[in-house]
Amino acid sequence: MDDANGAQRADPRDARAGAKGAPMPPPADRTEAEPLARTTVRLPRPLLKRARIRCVTDDLTLQSLVACALATELDRLDRAEQRKALNRSDATISK
Repeated sequence: MDDANGAQRADPRDARAGAKGAPMPPPADRTEAEPLARTTVRLPRPLLKRARIRCVTDDLTLQSLVACALATELDRLDRAEQRKALNRSDATISK
């Protein structure tokens, strides 16, 4: 289709079709303290929905929310293991 200047306008469907087979650009260069690893996680839909809502309300990315939650849970588990080990050592000493 020609516009008022006689130039031919590209059909948006043609642009999508041409880009379909093109290789994806490399990810943006991130200069963070630690390099990021890419992984895939399957989550229950209700949990993912809650996480997405939380991200919007708290102005977070899903990546940062998941990383924070994972770090918090691992810290909690480490503290629980330390308490169990301490309780076991106290129990063996008192016998």
